[in-house]
Amino acid sequence: MKKNLKLSLVLMVLMTSIPAVHGSGIAKYQGKELVTQKDVDAKIKELKLEALPRDQVFMHLLVQMAEERMLTKLIKDSRMESDSEFQRVAKLNAEEFKRSYYMQKEARKRITPQMRQMVYEQIKASVKDKKEVRPRVIVLTDEKTANEVYGKIKKGESFAELAKVHSIDQTTKDKGGIGDRFLPEESFPAELIAEFSSCKEGVASKPIKTNTPSGIVYIISMVETGNRRPMQVPPIDSPEIAGQIEQIITRQMMNVVQADLSRQLEVYDLSGNKVPLVPEQEAKQEGMPLINGGVKQ
Repeated sequence: MKKNLKLSLVLMVLMTSIPAVHGSGIAKYQGKELVTQKDVDAKIKELKLEALPRDQVFMHLLVQMAEERMLTKLIKDSRMESDSEFQRVAKLNAEEFKRSYYMQKEARKRITPQMRQMVYEQIKASVKDKKEVRPRVIVLTDEKTANEVYGKIKKGESFAELAKVHSIDQTTKDKGGIGDRFLPEESFPAELIAEFSSCKEGVASKPIKTNTPSGIVYIISMVETGNRRPMQVPPIDSPEIAGQIEQIITRQMMNVVQADLSRQLEVYDLSGNKVPLVPEQEAKQEGMPLINGGVKQ
């Protein structure tokens, strides 16, 4: 679950063109404190997310933890756990969780360096023709202000200083409108992707009307020299990519583990004939996992 949460947070951080939620770092329910800044900082450390932009990761975790704790309280107050139907379903889910956990554990035992390298090469191939970008952006809520700010840029005023004063994007405004990392172009709204592919380096775009989950905003963007490049994949042993690789292979290997377990069963039909539960090993491409847990050389 922690890996899934981490992955989901990484995907959220890609949405830097959407204004971030901001607040005091404390969540309350019915006037009573649910989550503190200390709680969230501890969760960031637990999930090893310190390398990601703190402000946006912090707020997403704060909201998620607040929702979880509110539901925990509501469940306790409802006394649902004493209901016989709840107990029956909870027991079934607990058994399913144990089976799933066992299968994942066995699957991870079979992961080899060759499998990791194969998936890593597939990831690199999947981004071969894609671009990543680190633009400066000024995000505004109304067209009139956007046009006024754009006019100031055209007159020679500093894009970075105007971002600090006017942008509502809490993840970039204090840094002059620029993020800490390169992001895939495809993670931005379609209107900005088109702008990135055609804009001149160092030239600000006209305000671009964009529909986001937070509502319509107007974005002025600028890509400086060297801030648009072919997409780069982190080293295979970096935490971000290593976790993704393990998740991909584990899902594949769970099928292999299931097949291995089924082969150990002896099942007979009503006529006494032994029924094969797993077909003979089919030929697989090099590097793919085999039913016996190895890989085809």
